[in-house]
Amino acid sequence: YHAAGLGASARMLLTPLRDPGAVPCDLDFNLDFVPGSIQVADRDGDGYGEATVGWWSSCRGDPGPVRLKLALLTKGGYDILRGYGLLASMQLPDGITVPPATFTPNVPRSRWPRGTYEATVALFRQLFR
Repeated sequence: YHAAGLGASARMLLTPLRDPGAVPCDLDFNLDFVPGSIQVADRDGDGYGEATVGWWSSCRGDPGPVRLKLALLTKGGYDILRGYGLLASMQLPDGITVPPATFTPNVPRSRWPRGTYEATVALFRQLFR
C-alpha cells in the first residue's frame, strides 16, 4: 500500500501492488522481499514521498539467476525495473557464475518522475549483482 498525509488526513494513493509474473512451478519456487529495498524519499520535490520496494522470485532446480523487480511507487502509480541476476547477498556454489544483473524499465526513462530514475537504478545496482 502507498499512503500520503499520514495522521488524521491519510489518503491511500495505491492499493496492493501485485506481481502477475508468478506462474505455476513444478520445481523449487522462491519469492521474497529484498532487505534494504524499502525506502521513502521525495526525490522529485513535489511534496509526496516516492517509495521503493524490491522482490525476487525463482522457479528452478539448480543455482543461477533469479527474477528481480524494483518498483517505485509515486502518487497512485508505479514504475518498475524488471530483470535477472542475483541479490547482492546470494552466494553460489564454487564454479557457478552468472552474468551481472540486468534490468528493463517498464516505461522509458523520460517518463519517470524527475530525479527518480537515476536513484532507482542506483538502488538496483546496490541490491543486485
